[in-house]
Amino acid sequence: MLSTFVKRNPRRFWKWFSLHEKEFREINKDNYQKVFYKIYKCLEKYNPYLGFEIVTNSSEGKKEFIVTANGNTDLFETVYYLINSAPQKLKDKWNFTALRQATAQEVIIHFDDKTISSKDIFYELEESENDPGKLDIFIHIKGVIYSSADVEDFIAESMIAVLDGLIGEYVNATKISTLILVENGELEKPKNILKLKTEIKEFGAE
Repeated sequence: MLSTFVKRNPRRFWKWFSLHEKEFREINKDNYQKVFYKIYKCLEKYNPYLGFEIVTNSSEGKKEFIVTANGNTDLFETVYYLINSAPQKLKDKWNFTALRQATAQEVIIHFDDKTISSKDIFYELEESENDPGKLDIFIHIKGVIYSSADVEDFIAESMIAVLDGLIGEYVNATKISTLILVENGELEKPKNILKLKTEIKEFGAE
């Protein structure tokens, strides 16, 4: 029973995951919420600040289970410890990944009745004055008006996820200090967001 689940014990988590993994592999749009909630409640008992994703179109026909620290570098070791404890017998059908990896080739954000894509997103990087060794990123999104704090919060959270996909969660968390949303005309030399990974490398951040 979940009530006896021991907090921060990866062996207990993987024992439970093994018992239910067939159900997790068969995740679809009809049972997604049920499966997500079940895993969420169990992962919460290992560490309540971690998140996860299931990628259904992973390589070799396997599902991929990604555990994320949600950008919190203090939790990276906890994530690695959990993933490194995954049973070998599950790896025939699953890929287990620590932190979100840089895999995105395109950016899509659904916002109200709009679809924001890579062609709409521009950025500039500056060395952070308050966080030595890190970078601040200024982002402008064509057509988005920050009409309320809710809109700004949604776009900021979406862009953090976008950066994880473009440069990886580790690089995003350890090399990007602050994400700043700006209006049209505030970027002196705007670059398309898909150039970010290359520029991060030029800064020696990978």
